[in-house]
Amino acid sequence: MAIQQELVERLFEAALSLHGAEREAFLARECGSDPEVRRVVEELLADDASAGSFLMHPPLEHIDKAAFFDRLMATETAPQATCDTRSLERTASTLPVRSDASLHPGQVLLNRFTIVRFINKGGMGEVYEAEDRSLQRTHIALKIILPHIAHHPSLRERFEREVLLARELTHTNLCPIYDIFPCDDPPPGFLFLTMKLLPGTTLTRRLQQRPPLTPDEKLAVVRQTSAGLLAIHDSGIVHRDIKPSNIMLDGAAEKLRLWITDFGLARALESDTTLQNRTVAGTPGYIAPELDSGHPPSQATDLYAFGVVLHELFTGEKPQTAPDGAAIPSSELKPCGAPSFCIQLVRGCLDLDPKRRSEAFDDALVSLGLKRRQRKPWTRRQFITTAAAGLCTVSIGGWVERNDLYDLMHPLPSKRFVALMAWPPSESGAIVSTLLDSIGDRLARAEAYVKDLLIVSFSDIPGGEKKLDKPADSVSILGANLVLAASFTSAQSALTLTLRVLDAATQKVLRSVSVSSKPSELASLADRGARASARLLSLPQQHGPITDTDQLHNLSPDIFRTFSEAEHLLDEPNNTGIDAAIAKYQAVLAAVPHFALGYARLAMAYIRRHLLLQDSASLELARSNAALALRYNPESAAALLSQALADLYSGHADQAIDYFNRSLRADPRNPDTLLYRAQAYRDLNRWPDAESAYRQIIRERPNYWPAYDELGMILFQRAKYQEAAEAFQSASAAAPEVALPIVNLSWMYLSMGKYSEAREAALRSLKVHPTADAYLNLGDIAFGEGKYTDALASYLKAAGLDPQYHVVWRNIGDCYAVLGSPSKMKDSYAKAAAALGNELRINPRRGNSWVTLAFYHAKTGDRPAAESELKNAEKYGAADIESQFMKAQT
Repeated sequence: MAIQQELVERLFEAALSLHGAEREAFLARECGSDPEVRRVVEELLADDASAGSFLMHPPLEHIDKAAFFDRLMATETAPQATCDTRSLERTASTLPVRSDASLHPGQVLLNRFTIVRFINKGGMGEVYEAEDRSLQRTHIALKIILPHIAHHPSLRERFEREVLLARELTHTNLCPIYDIFPCDDPPPGFLFLTMKLLPGTTLTRRLQQRPPLTPDEKLAVVRQTSAGLLAIHDSGIVHRDIKPSNIMLDGAAEKLRLWITDFGLARALESDTTLQNRTVAGTPGYIAPELDSGHPPSQATDLYAFGVVLHELFTGEKPQTAPDGAAIPSSELKPCGAPSFCIQLVRGCLDLDPKRRSEAFDDALVSLGLKRRQRKPWTRRQFITTAAAGLCTVSIGGWVERNDLYDLMHPLPSKRFVALMAWPPSESGAIVSTLLDSIGDRLARAEAYVKDLLIVSFSDIPGGEKKLDKPADSVSILGANLVLAASFTSAQSALTLTLRVLDAATQKVLRSVSVSSKPSELASLADRGARASARLLSLPQQHGPITDTDQLHNLSPDIFRTFSEAEHLLDEPNNTGIDAAIAKYQAVLAAVPHFALGYARLAMAYIRRHLLLQDSASLELARSNAALALRYNPESAAALLSQALADLYSGHADQAIDYFNRSLRADPRNPDTLLYRAQAYRDLNRWPDAESAYRQIIRERPNYWPAYDELGMILFQRAKYQEAAEAFQSASAAAPEVALPIVNLSWMYLSMGKYSEAREAALRSLKVHPTADAYLNLGDIAFGEGKYTDALASYLKAAGLDPQYHVVWRNIGDCYAVLGSPSKMKDSYAKAAAALGNELRINPRRGNSWVTLAFYHAKTGDRPAAESELKNAEKYGAADIESQFMKAQT
């Protein structure tokens, strides 16, 4: 019989408030006499459940219900037609969207995101397709959280956690998340996040459609979902809501693509609080039995939900549940053309024992080619038998050492460009960063005699002001192909530092090890971690004392933690943690008054504050603390370095050079000392000395691409354009995955008038990673060719990527000048002056930047400001050719 509109609506609305067994009982009672009505209600409920995911088709509450039922009844010629999911799907896809959505097409958020269309609404908020003006008008998905939820603290925290955790994971089978934004218009304001606009539909819908998935497509679903889960779990994350509506599919046959979405319930393993709040997160029917008993979510609970999903994939229904909570696989569960290991995976994932689930998943990963088979440990008899056979057949040679066997079983690439990173993020980040700094100092010394090795962190990049958000960032930012990821756990009986070598692009774990210490010996983890890291990376062990590290070994755990917090604060972006770091260092020294390294680091903090504020008091405090560091340990490399910098910024350059050299004699290959010396020469406009210093870094660290890149900048300042181009080429060859050297090479060709080569390099860099500088170069080429409208378009793209880059606004101003818009020209130069002024407040010693700022103010007609800035330029020694030319222009 025909479906009755009012009955379906009433049943749908009533069932929404029920869950699990209550909903099943309600539907059985109310729809018992009409299975077709129940079928439609259940499909609508499935649509509503899928609304919690990122991207879905519109559910019933956001379509014109009258149109829905009119079209549905028009297609009903028989009872079979009523339950044909193809007609329902076809009808729903053409329904008009109601006009009560919060945003409308054409509306612009934050002067950046233009709403294109409404996609879906669920319990957490609404999803729209939007155009991102700052990403070359790329179409993205924009998910808002409704005001009444955004203003609820716990729900807002969940939403923010969803973004932060999802951004940490990068994998082809995971939905990429871009960023989170607060927005005040329309009032009362809301939060929204941006993400990749996924094509296709959910696995829930795909399982309802005809024709059904083929055996090969089901195998593809198994493989790609397994790969996504493996990436999540390798990152130390539990998803906590695996279900078909959180799996997106696109394409068919061999072109089938899959993404796991919705990390709204995901949480870092080490910060899980489920036991404390006694809540069970997830979707009924997919919740592992142990969660109902109060156990915390784990990777094994994800695997149980995965087993339910696969059971639906192969049988079309969820498994039944026994009184003890165990899942009862259907008798219909059989190979159905799929490999037998898939069926074994389903049964294994549904096992009551979490350990058996993990074993089944590992076996499936091996069968799918996603993981290597782990060799079982040899018994004593096997080892003796094999050894005896070896002695009988090999007359010369020797035993293969255990490390050599490990290397063979877990190979690393011959090129090891290793980024150091605290991962996954945790509240112990300060301790991990301090341990990694010490480990990195030791590992970097091997670069001088190990071919194709580079140890690098974000602090190695001159001017770097942020941390890596995820391991994959190290590819395009640092040129790494491996990541040494460190995490720290604290227990009553032991402290543990876990070290993992990851493939930088995929986050696949290649090698791992854990080192432990007693709680009273926290500082010793640096030494043990360095040795373990060298073994993980197949590097020769270092011998001999490391003076400054030895000092750390003598600290109590509480003092070590305070010292680590100070180090972490000193690395805060934009120098925001300097004062707090100074207070922490002072607390350490109050407890350990003869701690030379502590005085040296405090001196460095005061130097940073002096450079920021230009106050003589901070510089004097730096000198005093550097002197105390040398008093308590005259051979400390850090103490000598702090004295060198204190002398340098006090105007005693010759004395500073002496201390730099003494520091390098104490620690000959210390990358920090080499870099500080080179940067200090650069900031003082001592170009020949800076050039020599960067060349020394290259000799000591032949794979350290930032040194080649900085050398190119120095050579450019000295008008050695061809040599500068060669330096940028060397940087690009050392790190072909990093855009910066290629952009600089483009800029150098542009400076030499080689427009064709400049354009080719700029376009090549954009393929690696879009940057404002690349668009600047393309704009400069168009400007030089007289194509001012094209130039303006490129410059505006640069501004969208980096609105705080003063050169962008300067060039936009030049375009408006030649295009006859003087008011826009002045406005653009005012923005350039404001951006550069902010930079100079952080580091006022850059003489050439003062000349540039004077030029900007001359363009806006502010003569007094320009004259004052030219005096600052002379004060800080702006003597390079470009500065002299710009001074004449000013």
